[in-house]
Amino acid sequence: MRSEPQPGLPLRGRQDEIEALRDVIDDVRGGRGGTVLITGAAGMGKTALLDAVGDLARLHGIRVFHGTGDAATQVIPLGPLLEALVSAHDAPVDPALLRDLSQSPDQRFWLLRELQESLERAALHAPVLISIDDVQWADAATLAALGTLPRQLTTHRILWLLAARSTDLSGAARGALNRLEAAGARTIALDLLDRSSVAEVAEDLLGGRPDAALLKVLGGVRGQPFLLTELLRGMREEKSVAVDDGVARLTGTRIPLRFVDSVNQQLARLSVEAYDVLQMACVLGRRFSADELAGLVGTTPAAILGALREALAAGLIAEDGDRVAFRHDLVREAVAATLPRTVKRSLRRRAIDVMLQNGAPPSDVADHVLEVAQPGDADAIAILRRAAAETARVSPTVAGTLSRRALDLAPRGDPSRGPLTAETLAYLVHAGKAAEAVGLMTAAPEDLVDPAAEAEARLSLAMLSMQYKSIDVVEQSQRGLRLSGVPVTLRTQLQSFLALGLDLCGDVAGAGRAVQDAVDSARSTGDPANEVVTLLPRATQALARGCWREAVRLIDEALAGQAATDRLAVRLWLADAWKALFFIMLARLDEAFALIDAGMNAAQQAGVSAHLRIWSMVRCRAMFAAGHLADARSDAEATIEMADEIGDGSYGYINHVCLYILGRVALHTGDPAGVAQARRSAARLCEAQESPFSRRLGAWLMALAADADGDPAAAAQSGGDVLDPLGADLLSASNPRMYADSAALTRILLDADRRAEAKDVVARVEDFSAQHPDFPMLQCAALHARAILDSDPDIALQAVACSETDPRPLVRAAVLEDAGRLLPDARAGEAVALLESALAAYTQAGAERDASRVRSMLRARGVRPAASGPRSAPDWPELTESEFAVVGLVARGATNREVAERLYLSPYTVNTHLRHVFAKLCIRSRVELAHLAATRGIAAEHP
Repeated sequence: MRSEPQPGLPLRGRQDEIEALRDVIDDVRGGRGGTVLITGAAGMGKTALLDAVGDLARLHGIRVFHGTGDAATQVIPLGPLLEALVSAHDAPVDPALLRDLSQSPDQRFWLLRELQESLERAALHAPVLISIDDVQWADAATLAALGTLPRQLTTHRILWLLAARSTDLSGAARGALNRLEAAGARTIALDLLDRSSVAEVAEDLLGGRPDAALLKVLGGVRGQPFLLTELLRGMREEKSVAVDDGVARLTGTRIPLRFVDSVNQQLARLSVEAYDVLQMACVLGRRFSADELAGLVGTTPAAILGALREALAAGLIAEDGDRVAFRHDLVREAVAATLPRTVKRSLRRRAIDVMLQNGAPPSDVADHVLEVAQPGDADAIAILRRAAAETARVSPTVAGTLSRRALDLAPRGDPSRGPLTAETLAYLVHAGKAAEAVGLMTAAPEDLVDPAAEAEARLSLAMLSMQYKSIDVVEQSQRGLRLSGVPVTLRTQLQSFLALGLDLCGDVAGAGRAVQDAVDSARSTGDPANEVVTLLPRATQALARGCWREAVRLIDEALAGQAATDRLAVRLWLADAWKALFFIMLARLDEAFALIDAGMNAAQQAGVSAHLRIWSMVRCRAMFAAGHLADARSDAEATIEMADEIGDGSYGYINHVCLYILGRVALHTGDPAGVAQARRSAARLCEAQESPFSRRLGAWLMALAADADGDPAAAAQSGGDVLDPLGADLLSASNPRMYADSAALTRILLDADRRAEAKDVVARVEDFSAQHPDFPMLQCAALHARAILDSDPDIALQAVACSETDPRPLVRAAVLEDAGRLLPDARAGEAVALLESALAAYTQAGAERDASRVRSMLRARGVRPAASGPRSAPDWPELTESEFAVVGLVARGATNREVAERLYLSPYTVNTHLRHVFAKLCIRSRVELAHLAATRGIAAEHP
């Protein structure tokens, strides 16, 4: 609600802020979106500024959508956003479609995707302003959306205007705003009005300049805009000021100096009936219906009509659609302050019953329940359980909070605690709250007295942890297996997940033992269906042992078994994604990309955000193997960014793989900022105490970074056993290391005068190659390492011959480079041809640091190589092929989702591609991109 009493008055003391926001309005009209955060204490005029900017935006043809957070409805998921985008008369979002999404198993993710898609479409036709007031009271789902949607829509002409009380920010709200600030959001902090602005406001409201005595009294509100306008209105209504010759002077002696006193005086002027009704209204929240208020008072809506009219006339409340609302939250807070705490608590209890009787869903009254419920309150427990079930699809985080509170209310030993604990765990798992779920089980193990129920819960936590911390997969599986009386079928599933968790942790040998236990358990039942769950971990083991044909056969059986056995399918972690990882390891990239495209499309259609993120990680690995470095970087960045939305933060296997790939890309390209980040990522991975896998990745990335710096001692510091992909255990598909790394490690160790360790590295890869002669590209890796160890150009040429069918250009280029380097001057012609081939491969991949090194070798051989670089089209030399494909669709008016579906990407990857395109082309908006595309031969289909 507006804080100034009359519409159309100038917004005094905010000229600088208005001018800054005019510039932002001009930017969005010109096609450049952005985010502005307006902060300040209560009553500083944030709402008035939002309203003023909204009016200004409408004058310039910008569509404006507005929503407000509410302290009394913080458990309604996405409330302020849906108020803004669904309730408006020209709503960009179809409410019916949102209702349909309630059937999705992952609604929050796809609600956000639908909101994003709808806003993209709206912004294609006209600029859009979305203003959200009182963000400090927004629910968890809204805060998550505000932390991600503006960043995802940064390339569109959408302006986000968010206002929050800086003194009342929760940790979640502060985190969301901090993420936006880190992404470039502008902050406007509203301060108190100065003396001249106070005088101007007084003149506007009173019709005359305040004299010195009046200004002294007005100084009592210390420049707080809301209190100032309320004080001035009270003076005007009470006729305690007079205007003579354009000067406003005091005529009374008793002037309210604080707003609460002003409200109390206004309340005192009300009739007893109106006073009582207004006190009752404050119990219901900021907004309420006449039916709810009448029910709380214990009468009919007609009986309280006069009281409502009186409060409306006094300006304390206002009509708000089909409901009534307090004119300002400070008004409601001041009224509430006149109620004794015990009375307020009793009334809130009655309000729950009244709201439910009037059809309010449990989720709408949950906030009241949270405040008044006492331990053992069966009715409150039931309401919270129903509210949790209602909100779970939209916001499992909120559902977990409500269910956890219900569990806290249930007495120890109550039989309901078992089902409640299981429900709460399910919400926490769905919300990605692995640590909280583990803590819940640790704090009250007696609530799950049935071993099967506890084992089932631990299996759920193990499944959740697959995306987060691999060590938790291991721990939860092991704790479930230690329970007595666990059914064999459930035990088999726990053993299978234990095997996958150990594989992700880098303990391939331990995974092998767990796999055998799972197989033994499954076969003991005599039911072939129970063996299906063991097929995936058996396949990963077979591949690690080098038995790749058996691995592919087993994974195909696992996929077939999943399709035929729904009960077991949910217990496996995307067997087709594992198969794609197999093909990446086998250098069968075309087959890997076919699986990735199909998997990405299936994840998009099914609406499972976790699967979308898994496929993005797999795709970044495939892109790196294929030498598409820019694409690998975009996919890795997008995968990490998705973590914010589904709760992963910066931990876990998936993020660690992506950090590693980003580091490898930066070291190949030589990007200074990326290389600096690679060093930080390496240090971070090395500190992952819970994961040997991550520590070894970090050590190798650290070694490569030191090698790039020309510091062989530092590069070899961790030692051959740690750095060798075959040093500690077998190499599994979950590990992004390659057998080809053995050659680079051999050179690093030789440069550090650690020849004995280099010989061990070569011996290991040669032994493994001899045992598995048909394993793709393994012989080439062994020959390459041996050639470097012995400085033997003829063996290097054998490696070149073996590499001719290798689809991994960076691996092939490294073999060519070393062969060219090892050939003597007498064979300069051969050397130059090899180096030129290496240079072409590096250049095409965008590996500029590698290309620069090879150019130096060619110049040393007396050859000046021509400048060259990767190009996608003659008119777009700045872009990679993937970036060009995205630009072509975006310039023709496609939304991020449409581009993603056409190109088998995630919407996050599309967004990261666009950010890189904008940086390369020195533009800031899709409008500028459309204009540039038109000049280069791509016609846009939308304005």
